[in-house]
Amino acid sequence: MDEAISINGIEELTEKFAALTGKEQKKAKNTALKKSAQVIVKAAKSNLRQVTKKAKSPNYWNGKSLESGIKVSKIKDNTDELKVHIFGDFRLKFFQSGTVIRKNKKGANRGAMKRTNFFTNAVDANLSKAEDIIDTTFSETIQKIWESK
Repeated sequence: MDEAISINGIEELTEKFAALTGKEQKKAKNTALKKSAQVIVKAAKSNLRQVTKKAKSPNYWNGKSLESGIKVSKIKDNTDELKVHIFGDFRLKFFQSGTVIRKNKKGANRGAMKRTNFFTNAVDANLSKAEDIIDTTFSETIQKIWESK
């Protein structure tokens, strides 16, 4: 089985990329990464809306919605990695992982939350789509920068 990937015009693309300045190369990489991460964020927000009714409603103590807790962050400035995570709002981990039965000091039952895996399902379903978007967006961005020169 041949698993090699062939891309038409790859030589031309690499030549154009090499001819760009460092700042332009960084811009092309970051644009492709951000667009691909947004696909996963959008799917995670959609899955969260299916889990709870009030994903867009602001909470009473800081005014942020549950959806605003799904974030994209750059790991370090000099790396080519982005991280999509749910740690922007601590409540999202309870929807993702679930909880055991909780009781207060007097023994009153506060219930349990079922595990929903809304985030891992979104990542698994859209990872290949995000990789395709990286490829297309990267080449489109290089072409756009090249034409603007």
